[in-house]
Amino acid sequence: MQTKLQKSGFDYLLKVFIQVIIGAILFLVASGTLTNLRGWIYFIVYSISTTLGVIYLSIHNPEVLNERVKGRNNTEPWDKILLKLYILFAFFIVYIIAGIDIRFGWSHIPIFYMYPALAVEILSSILGI
Repeated sequence: MQTKLQKSGFDYLLKVFIQVIIGAILFLVASGTLTNLRGWIYFIVYSISTTLGVIYLSIHNPEVLNERVKGRNNTEPWDKILLKLYILFAFFIVYIIAGIDIRFGWSHIPIFYMYPALAVEILSSILGI
């Protein structure tokens, strides 16, 4: 008998989608423009890969999504702090820094580097599932 997606699983789905939306908003505000093509491509690919991954898990392995939101009693206090710092940097601060980089033109990376980076993003999403 296959497990169904529970409320905790739906809570996780909501949390993921909110994180993606907040990340995009932070990037766009920090960059000061809505016309950055690379930023739009990244967030579109990231949103699609995240959405497909979550849909796949909700159909084929809902137990994983049900467990991801639940609190753990056996987690070390320092590990909880590191996880919160990781989430802050990986999902929010990196987008602010990238946006500020766009705003002030600090780096100039040729467009052909974007394609392997997108391939790595898609591959990492597949491996993460």
